[in-house]
Amino acid sequence: MAIVKVITGNQILVDGNLKKAFVLINEKGRIEDVLNELPQGYTGPLDDFQDLVVMPGICDTHVHINEPGRTDWEGLRQPLKRRRQGRDHRCGHAP
Repeated sequence: MAIVKVITGNQILVDGNLKKAFVLINEKGRIEDVLNELPQGYTGPLDDFQDLVVMPGICDTHVHINEPGRTDWEGLRQPLKRRRQGRDHRCGHAP
């Protein structure tokens, strides 16, 4: 598959370690390969995240639960019910 973009940076998470790497993205938007060097002859888009940490596959999804007594949103009953059913990953307090 054709490489359409390369992501690079000094802190790419690869096999549990942060290192300089080049992440090759194919035409379907998926990671094709992770290399130590930019492929020779590549002239396409290059996103350089420098010293920011890049962690392929990480997705931040979360559920907001409002205070009890609030009626304009779902409150606690439905989210806690979903949690008991195993439909939410976690339920915690963030002050």
